[in-house]
Amino acid sequence: MARGWGGIGAALVAVAVTAGLLCAPASAEQIDWRPGPVTARVLFDTAPATEGIAEGDVDGVDYTRAVCFTPDPVSGAWDGEGVTVTVDAADTDMLSCTVRATVRYCSWELWRRTCDGVRAVELRAEGEPLHVDSTTPRVTGAHVVGSPSNAEGWFRAAGTVVWSGRDRDSGIESCTTAPMAGADTVRSTVVGLCRDRSGNASETFTYTYRLDTTPPTLQPTVSGTAELGAPAGAHPGASDETSGVAAAVCNGGAPLDTSSTGQHTVVCSAVDVAGNSASAATTYSVGYGFAGAWFRQADDPSRRGVRHPVRAGSSTAFTFRATTDSAGTPAEHLDAARVTVRVAPMPCAFAADSGAVPTGALVSSGLRDLGGGRYLVVWSSPRAWAGACGLLTLDLGDGLPHHAAVAFLQ
Repeated sequence: MARGWGGIGAALVAVAVTAGLLCAPASAEQIDWRPGPVTARVLFDTAPATEGIAEGDVDGVDYTRAVCFTPDPVSGAWDGEGVTVTVDAADTDMLSCTVRATVRYCSWELWRRTCDGVRAVELRAEGEPLHVDSTTPRVTGAHVVGSPSNAEGWFRAAGTVVWSGRDRDSGIESCTTAPMAGADTVRSTVVGLCRDRSGNASETFTYTYRLDTTPPTLQPTVSGTAELGAPAGAHPGASDETSGVAAAVCNGGAPLDTSSTGQHTVVCSAVDVAGNSASAATTYSVGYGFAGAWFRQADDPSRRGVRHPVRAGSSTAFTFRATTDSAGTPAEHLDAARVTVRVAPMPCAFAADSGAVPTGALVSSGLRDLGGGRYLVVWSSPRAWAGACGLLTLDLGDGLPHHAAVAFLQ
């Protein structure tokens, strides 16, 4: 039979450390996280509540104010042996709960027994670690590793898309990584997400990219045979199916070299918008420098009506000079087999019919080398061409035509 409890009255006896002294949470990388909600139960030893009171003097015990610390305080429920709590978020290495026990008891004062004693005791118990994360992580972006893009946003090689994210509770466990498709594309998308250490998944995040791994194609051309010393240019013929051609140029943008006759090579280059580059070469020919009195009239607009008179059915001669460079070096020993003279019909004022001259007729001719780059051509025409006009074309075998207008007389 205990005595002297009346002095305790409603005093609160603390038998647990306060929540502020709980152990600090372990780092997110080292602990086992679970998605919420999670229900946890902490068992209590209730003996300290009635410690010092005889078993027969305990009139009753009420348990209230059950609280667990996650470390934030969360209200729990007393089930007779412990506290049960359901949480969506927690990060503690040892779940600590408290409950207030109000003990009603009896005692003897002198020879009289009274049952108006009250004792308030705060009990505390500790359970297992509890790490709960119910919040979905957030994707903060995606970027490509292994291949940089240019200022236009184009990639020239397929890299790997890597997503990144944030999670305020358990932290990011992993994010999607996805290779770019190997095919060239003006617009392609890949979708990824991040997961936290509790297994929660973020919303998907779409990454868009442009990929061009193929250099542009070139088909350089030079139109016809270039004239000696005359301006000439090449066309790169560049195309690119994906990002498009950004720039294309031949001979570095300079005019072609036409300072000497013969075959030359020119290099053209192109770059596409993605930054891929390519080059290709082509050849071109530069014809002989040419001067001949007969042929000035056809090249002079003021003399286009002039026809050089020749006698049909007889041999006619004309001279010219050929050079091999812009300095006027004579073209020695032209190949007579390659020098041709052709005549095509053309109208003339005094002729009733120019049809006597067949189109592109090859006439008999002979070439004589006079030295110093000067040559004599002797050619003959049929008597049937009398009264007609024609356009005479001289080709030295270099692909450059030289024209003269002639009128065939009786």
